[in-house]
Amino acid sequence: MTIISTIISRHCTAHASDSLVTRKRNDGTYEILDDKTTKIIPVPRWAGAMAYWGLATTDDSWSTVQWLRDRISQSGQFAKPEEFARDVGDRLNRALSAMRFRESMAKGIGIHFTAYEWIDDYPIPELFLITNFDNTEYSALHADGIHVTRETFGVAFQIPNRVIEHSKPDYRHQVRKYLEAGKVLLYNNGDPFMFNAAFSSIRDLFRIAEQRRILKPTTDPKAHRDIVGWPIELVYKVQKYFVKEGHQMVGGKPHNLSVTPRAEYESDTGDAP
Repeated sequence: MTIISTIISRHCTAHASDSLVTRKRNDGTYEILDDKTTKIIPVPRWAGAMAYWGLATTDDSWSTVQWLRDRISQSGQFAKPEEFARDVGDRLNRALSAMRFRESMAKGIGIHFTAYEWIDDYPIPELFLITNFDNTEYSALHADGIHVTRETFGVAFQIPNRVIEHSKPDYRHQVRKYLEAGKVLLYNNGDPFMFNAAFSSIRDLFRIAEQRRILKPTTDPKAHRDIVGWPIELVYKVQKYFVKEGHQMVGGKPHNLSVTPRAEYESDTGDAP
């Protein structure tokens, strides 16, 4: 598997991930195939980015990161990021249906696609979730394949149903006002249980610093990259040093990328365009 994480604030969006790619052996342990290649790809068309978890490669030379790069190179054909997201979902569904897998869960995949949409002259960020996983335990897939959903309004206001109406200006402006109030949206996938445990400890440190009135404002993109990257690095270190051999699922070179509404990309790991 892997861990990817995304944070959205009024200042920027930021992605982070590990780089471990593994293959399950017959005895249930995992062989490491790659521990360096990025899982985060810029989408300059909409000051966006994509990060994926799940299926990375197959025995017949499929590469998810290369497939995404190929699709992103065609993004100029689309006027809106939602149109592009749904095209990616449709094409990915067809590609997966044409492949053979030893077990159905092996084709499980998910993508965080962030983009800025201009609504009434405001750049408003959105996260499109593109996935065939049916739950956060990753124990089942959607029967009808890939789903594409908008996530910002639903997460901000705890609405379980991610409906198409959330693309309308009223909903988008509610997200903008939510972020302008200083709130943030945080997403993670791959191993949410380990990520959330690591993030909770870091969040508690921030709260203590805030209570002592010594916390600096987290307005710069570097701070956002650290916030989503540090929990992944903590999980990686725990798994590297304390998990049984053959069971490490998170690790390798860390990657991060941030982008502002003005399409200013930055990365500490060489992932900026």
